Amino acid sequence: MSALSDKIKSDLVKLSKSDKHLQSIIKRLESGKANLTDVDDFAQATGTVLKKVFEKSITESPKAFTDEQLIAEILRDIFGDNYDLINSVAENIQKQLDKAAGIGIKPQRADFPSERIENLAKVTAQKDLTDKTALSEFTASVENINGSIFTDYVKTNADFRSKAGLKVYVIRSDHSKRCAWCSKLAGKYVYPDVPKDVWRRHKRCTCEITYVNEKAGTYDQISYSDVQNGKEIETRKQVTRLTPEQARAKEKEVLSRIDKSKKSGIMKPGRNLERKEQNIGAFSTLTVPMQKREILNICRKYSIDTSGITFKIQRSEKLLALPFYGSTDYNNIGRIDLFPSAFSSEEELVKTILHEKCHVLQLKKHGKAYAQQNLDLMEKQAYRFERLFYSLVTKR
Repeated sequence: MSALSDKIKSDLVKLSKSDKHLQSIIKRLESGKANLTDVDDFAQATGTVLKKVFEKSITESPKAFTDEQLIAEILRDIFGDNYDLINSVAENIQKQLDKAAGIGIKPQRADFPSERIENLAKVTAQKDLTDKTALSEFTASVENINGSIFTDYVKTNADFRSKAGLKVYVIRSDHSKRCAWCSKLAGKYVYPDVPKDVWRRHKRCTCEITYVNEKAGTYDQISYSDVQNGKEIETRKQVTRLTPEQARAKEKEVLSRIDKSKKSGIMKPGRNLERKEQNIGAFSTLTVPMQKREILNICRKYSIDTSGITFKIQRSEKLLALPFYGSTDYNNIGRIDLFPSAFSSEEELVKTILHEKCHVLQLKKHGKAYAQQNLDLMEKQAYRFERLFYSLVTKR
């Protein structure tokens, strides 16, 4: 390898050790309490240090960066080390998180960004890096490629784990709040329903892109703001109800042939079942009869306005084993699907109806696109709506 590449590596080590921000991130990673957000911070911080080192190296040896072959060689060498480093850190943190969650899936590595590196070398060789604008563009690209190593890791593992049967959420956070494009992409997405632009970064982009995954049937932890004694606090609550997108994805798997085959093992609602005063068979443990008229009676009992809302009861025995309570149809706004678990008690049914009604109101107000792009916010609002209005309706 070239002497210049060795010099850059040496400078990189020195600057990394003296960079307080990077060292603070490394301490978090070594604490045993880190998550993938810390890995994203690590990738961006090492990119910033790498940017500074290249600025120094180009200022000292500008002629060396006019040879495309040499530039490509240096970039491959430097990014090769950072690729291994970032992936090793990500894999280590992922294994810690998986162990705590009881998940035994090996972390996957994305491909090395060879094409981006070759393109950068080709473009750079045609520019005069003694020009401040050209130098700034080059170092911004270096920083961007370094950060994208972890983004590629997130995308690869989100895809792999989703196909393995885990529930996966991709989260993009816009920390700068100055870029309209990034602000529109910020949000929590249920994989694989992730817009392509969520994975993209413009130069000098500081957005955080991470993912979380969990076993099907485990609990989600939802945070929402509350006000007590005049002060706003954050409350965290363990819940099993799925988001509309999650429910729909699982429904496709479980109910894919609901209208096509009687051999699917799914009980279709018949007249005799509709007339039963209590649940039978696999549903006999459910307290509330799975009847539309029962739903409407309970809504009248608690003065819940159902105008503009239609209910669909999903009567599949397979759904009893899944953490389904309800879902809101994003295409047929106003339709609420209720799953067997929602009928486990009158309280649960009322809470489910209130929760899904909030999603209907959100869709009517904001539309499908906005709601999908802001799933986390929509869920927080729905859980607060559910909690507050359940307290209200039970006091009437």
